[in-house]
Amino acid sequence: MLAEGVIARTAQNLAAGQYERLAFPGLAEGQRLVARDEARHIGIGVTYTRRRLEQDPRHAHEVIGAVIDDFGQLAAALLATANQEVATLVCSGYGVEPAAFHAEAIRLMRLRLRSIGFLAE
Repeated sequence: MLAEGVIARTAQNLAAGQYERLAFPGLAEGQRLVARDEARHIGIGVTYTRRRLEQDPRHAHEVIGAVIDDFGQLAAALLATANQEVATLVCSGYGVEPAAFHAEAIRLMRLRLRSIGFLAE
């Protein structure tokens, strides 16, 4: 859920504009097909996690909460320690500042958490 549903999708969402800008239609089309395939994997993960959450809500909430806390702390630490070299890399690769990458990752994490029923709509 985190690897493909948050981090990979964040990179794919932000990089799509960069691929279009490069004027390599095959690259943009290939990325679109990868994103479509990743969406299937994310759907499987969402379904599995939602079912596990329904089967054992208390334990699942504890586990999911711990994972979210760890991810949030790691993301905040990475954002806080991003130096100019990292910022340049993120800007050139994704066309955004590190804070925008972080914001997109948090948006997607909230979306996934709503999808599994962990957060209210």
